Amino acid sequence: MVPILAIVVALYLLFMFLKTKIKDLTSGLESIKKENKLMRLMKLDEILIQLMILTILFLWVTKSKVLGLGGPALVVLLIPVVSGVLDWRKILTNIYWNAWVMYYRVLTLDTLMQGSGASHWLTKFFLNDLNYLRVICQIPLLVGANIFSGIVTNFLSNTNNISFLGPISIQM
Repeated sequence: MVPILAIVVALYLLFMFLKTKIKDLTSGLESIKKENKLMRLMKLDEILIQLMILTILFLWVTKSKVLGLGGPALVVLLIPVVSGVLDWRKILTNIYWNAWVMYYRVLTLDTLMQGSGASHWLTKFFLNDLNYLRVICQIPLLVGANIFSGIVTNFLSNTNNISFLGPISIQM
């Protein structure tokens, strides 16, 4: 659906903006240049936050097998407090902690699924049923995975559903 709708949206925008009368964008560019001149230089706190985000992205890309996604996420929480950029009382009162708890619960479920072999067992169980039905093409596999996802959604939240079905789907 995404490639088809992307083409539809691109064609829609193309035909909608063919009627546009403005061909010279000089006035808009001058306005942007004026706003850029009015902007102040970044403060030390802002530079620190930017470096922190770049460091976390770097750790996710290069060290995710060692640290996972949770390690750098904890760094996000610790660096601003240790550096004095953010007061820890603001963090305690303004962060939606249920999202953090759910995130770590999902990571735990995913790790347990892979470590215990449950995802491998469920994959074999599901694929053996398809072999029993003499399924050769991939469409029944996709339909079966969607049905399985629909059943699991009745018992788990969407985020937990992803962590539960992710390892199974990857092995399929």
